[in-house]
Amino acid sequence: MTFYGKPIKELEQLPSVPIVLNKILTAIDDNSVSNKEVAQIIGFDPILTAKVLSLANSALFGGRAQINEISAAVTRLGRSEIKNIAMTIYIANMISGLSLNSIKIDQFWKHSLATGFISRKLVSYLDSADKTSSYELENNLYIAGLLHDLGFVFWDMYMPLNFKKILETSIAENETIAFTEKKIQNTNYVEEGAKILRYWSLPTNIVSYIINYSNPEKAVQKYKTGAYILNAGTYISNLTGFKNVSNAEMIRHPENIMDIFTFKDYSEEDIKDLFDEFLGQSKLFIAFSEMIMSS
Repeated sequence: MTFYGKPIKELEQLPSVPIVLNKILTAIDDNSVSNKEVAQIIGFDPILTAKVLSLANSALFGGRAQINEISAAVTRLGRSEIKNIAMTIYIANMISGLSLNSIKIDQFWKHSLATGFISRKLVSYLDSADKTSSYELENNLYIAGLLHDLGFVFWDMYMPLNFKKILETSIAENETIAFTEKKIQNTNYVEEGAKILRYWSLPTNIVSYIINYSNPEKAVQKYKTGAYILNAGTYISNLTGFKNVSNAEMIRHPENIMDIFTFKDYSEEDIKDLFDEFLGQSKLFIAFSEMIMSS
């Protein structure tokens, strides 16, 4: 498996996914695995253990009675939340140690958090006809949002001159970065980033949402709704001020991107109010995430 033509296993300083994280992601999605068994896996990672206990005892999750056991924390927080916490901690630690050239890491991180938060929230606004898989979507779209632009980061890290040239061409031609790169190189950071996610053995549905989010209409039916939601999540994240790149557009957004949601017929004023609500909630979520990371 390659990243821009170079074997991924030969990429210097490419982070690896901790064994504990992969075990947690697998165990949480397996209904035959008990909360006690999930807690035992978490216990192998002291940092994650401390963060989970801290969060479980916070006022946000009604931590009135002190919890000292991980199994009780898993029950209080819920398995999906545990998965999101684990991935957030890992990605935050990972990107903080990367040597980047053009990307502003704080801007990238806020965009990723906002996209994950908004994408997950959008599931509750799906038209009733699309709600059959809402649990699976809610369970995975936050993580997809966190990871959707990792290919962009590694592109800047490993090919900084190429990255800068494509970015400048994209701005000059008023085209999206993904489109410009695909036109020039017959690949783009979305496709290349998905290769690294597969190399890390991340869940197929998460990788499929990401590789299709820049062109959701081309996704196979099984992953189409998730890809559309992730596309919409990045769109709203950008509109509310959490852009990854200030002076360029990353991907295209279909004209009908809002048609799968119940707010498609809202007035312009109501849409603005809704997006303002997303903005406020995203700011609170980002602030809370940063507080958890620093505690």
